[in-house]
Amino acid sequence: MITENNYKIERVLNIYVIGLILFVLNIILFLKFGEKFGDIFIDSSREVTVPLRILDGQVIYKDFHYEYGPIVPYFFALICKIFGSGLDVFRITGLTVSIAISLIIFKISEVYINRIYALLSSIIFIFLFAYHSEPINIFNYILPYSYVSIIGLLCLLLVYLNTLKYLMDRKIAPLLFLIVSISVCMLSKLEIILSTLIVLMFLPLLFNNNNSCLSKEKNLEGGKRNAIILFWIIPIAVLLFVYIYYFDYVNNEIYYLVKKNLNNLIGRTALGLNNIEYHFTKAITSFLFFITCGTLFILIDNYAIKKARYNYIQILVFITILLITTQIINVEGYDFLFNSSSLILLPFTVYLLGIVFSRGKDHRCVKHKVMLVITLSSLALTFRMAFNNTTNFYGFYLLVPSSMCIIVVIYYYIPLIARKYFNKRTKLLKIAFTIYFSTMCYSSFSNTVDVSEEKNKRLTTDKGALYLYEYQYDATQYLINDFKSSLNKEDTVMVLPEGYMLNYFLDVVPTSYNNSHLPDLTADSERELSLIQEIDEKKFDYIFIVPRYAFEWDLPVLGKDYLIDTIKHIDDTYNFYALYGTMPFSEDGKYGVLILKRK
Repeated sequence: MITENNYKIERVLNIYVIGLILFVLNIILFLKFGEKFGDIFIDSSREVTVPLRILDGQVIYKDFHYEYGPIVPYFFALICKIFGSGLDVFRITGLTVSIAISLIIFKISEVYINRIYALLSSIIFIFLFAYHSEPINIFNYILPYSYVSIIGLLCLLLVYLNTLKYLMDRKIAPLLFLIVSISVCMLSKLEIILSTLIVLMFLPLLFNNNNSCLSKEKNLEGGKRNAIILFWIIPIAVLLFVYIYYFDYVNNEIYYLVKKNLNNLIGRTALGLNNIEYHFTKAITSFLFFITCGTLFILIDNYAIKKARYNYIQILVFITILLITTQIINVEGYDFLFNSSSLILLPFTVYLLGIVFSRGKDHRCVKHKVMLVITLSSLALTFRMAFNNTTNFYGFYLLVPSSMCIIVVIYYYIPLIARKYFNKRTKLLKIAFTIYFSTMCYSSFSNTVDVSEEKNKRLTTDKGALYLYEYQYDATQYLINDFKSSLNKEDTVMVLPEGYMLNYFLDVVPTSYNNSHLPDLTADSERELSLIQEIDEKKFDYIFIVPRYAFEWDLPVLGKDYLIDTIKHIDDTYNFYALYGTMPFSEDGKYGVLILKRK
């Protein structure tokens, strides 16, 4: 129930004010942290070099390996062709995606909850996902390990939003946007494709003519459009899926991707298979915390605060909630509630199924149907981190729809159930969780500040600026400034095991097939032999050896734990050229880049 004060706030919070708030918040965080996101070696280097490879005439999948669908690399190639290939071009694209997602989350959420809580849902996304920082700094929306992840997520959320908009007003524009959004989703990542297929499976349930609030004319018009939905969108999506099946990343890599996720530390950590008892216990604890607190807040609200004569009792309760919330976040982490997102959404899904099947022909059931599909799609999206629901790691994009659903559960469905079946009010529940989420956002922001302060050296290049850790700065700056002047335009460089950001800063377009040469791509003898053959065939002018430890695969040291024959072959065919910093892998915690020149 919206109070008079809330109603006044709602009138002020129109869509333009909301848009301005989210825009300004994104800009402030972008200016503060933008140059500190990304890593000199790990993953983000792939995202800035792939478009340059395409512009250089290389063909994706044929001339170089790419793990995901083709649409985003070609989109960035077009952007770089128009605006140049500086880091700021990539960053501003990430900023645009972050702003768009925060607005879409608000638009979806406000269908179910009032604008105050819908705004809170968008703010949670901004602080916990878009501008969240970890030491590696590649799980963010400004310079992420994969732009396909965040652009695919953007299009998936657009699928949700345009499905809602079409059902609510039956106009053709949302239908067209739905077609485009589904098509992009089907050309992105496997997780996004799976979640989109869940939506496609339920389109017949959503797009039917049983909405009694519509006139016969609108029902007839809707029937024609439903034919477009069923006989055009689904075939288009399926054909796109079949089409990309013939690309290398699907045809050759699905089995290997699954095997990699099960056999290396990154994949097992993402799934939660490492220390599964810990992850399962934490998820159960988080779920019980959610249920217990929710029940307790409703009981206190109805049997204590409601009957209290003095306002100081309410104030005391709110202060107590704030102190307890702060302590829980300090002990368990700011994303503690989302550790049980799957456990929270599963029973909620059963409840929605009950509503849909009991009142399926009621026009008021439409938004419940859509929320059911969004919830199922959100659960499918998290399969890659089944036992490890955390906003860190891959959760920076996989958990976004789930977090939005949880906000809707807390601020819409729990009050609906409490009021309808138990005749209980839930004002304290909403206030308490608002305090919790606000504290959670502040804690995440503080963590980002702490991590970003450790990157205190600003590397300035022709391509843009990037903050490095102090131990990385001197050698990297000297390498780029000194070595770049000795390079010829036609010179080629291979970086082992990973780190094509160096190619990017040196204005050298990579020509090797793989963007990295870590154990997941080179550990078996057949793939290592292919790498040796490639070195002989392409005759790279220089090979860089960088201290990128591969602890994720329990094979940390290049030349000692993996690619042993490759390093021996390089020793025979290349000479020492230069060393910037300490010899790579010679001392833990020391940094340096070794450059070898072909004999």
